[in-house]
Amino acid sequence: MQVTVAAALAIVFGQLVSPNRWYWAVITAFVVFISANSRGELLVRAWQRTAGTMLGVVAGVLVAARLTGDPPAELALILCCVFLAFYSAGVSYSAMTFFITAMLGVLYGILGTFNTSVLELRLAETAIGAAAGVLAAVFVLPTRTRSLVRDNTEGFLLALRDFVRSAGTDLSAGRTSGVL
Repeated sequence: MQVTVAAALAIVFGQLVSPNRWYWAVITAFVVFISANSRGELLVRAWQRTAGTMLGVVAGVLVAARLTGDPPAELALILCCVFLAFYSAGVSYSAMTFFITAMLGVLYGILGTFNTSVLELRLAETAIGAAAGVLAAVFVLPTRTRSLVRDNTEGFLLALRDFVRSAGTDLSAGRTSGVL
């Protein structure tokens, strides 16, 4: 439900900013919900996506302006950005977004359509998508971080209690379970 509302908001406001590239807002609105189990996690992911895009736009403009017209260097940088994006995906969402956005700047240079306004538009659309995701997470069936942590902690402690009881029963009966 939240993703649907976020995507709808992203489409509406993304269309107002750019009728041609509104899909960047929708992609962001969708992606910030991946692996986010609460409002707090979603807020962090939305911020990381926006910050990574902002830094990637700056790097993309600087690198594309420097390398446009040098195909071997452009290809090497694209491959490097793809590798670093996948490498950093598990560690830092911001870094992954940074490398993808920087790579887009170089790709636009290769295609001969490089323009700083396109990357600035990407930043605006990303911010719209992130805001749409945050609004949907806060107002549409919100999941509080506190209650999620409480439920997960309770589940862990109950499983730990059962394990300790089982281990105690095995030890008192003279059996070893082979766990330790």
